[in-house]
Amino acid sequence: MARGITQTDVDRAADALLRAGERPTIERVRQALGTGSPNTVTRLLDVWWRGLGERLQAQADKLALPEAPTEVAALASQLWEHALAAGQAQAEQALTRAREALAAEQARVNAQGEQVAPASRGGSPRRGRGRGGAAPCRVPAE
Repeated sequence: MARGITQTDVDRAADALLRAGERPTIERVRQALGTGSPNTVTRLLDVWWRGLGERLQAQADKLALPEAPTEVAALASQLWEHALAAGQAQAEQALTRAREALAAEQARVNAQGEQVAPASRGGSPRRGRGRGGAAPCRVPAE
């Protein structure tokens, strides 16, 4: 015996279309379900539309936080401020360490540059090179 579509089928298809950013229409719901007469889908989709506002409000109520007593809100605010201050202090310490490491690396690179500079200005020739200190030029044969 063939089974017709149900309100649950239409609700799921319409919800999926809405989540995908598409407006649930009769044709889109029928396409998503792969079945259903336009008259049946119209009737069930109308029920879905009528209940949409209530479902959205129920979802919003579920996500909303209850009103907290003043004392609790004040303590939570203080806790948040302390957490922010601690995070800021940690970030500043990490930044200081990173700056110190960068300065040390920059000093090391500068020292290496100073050692290489005299050699490049005609200082002592390097090992393994010809008399002029330059490596011989080799052109590959074709």
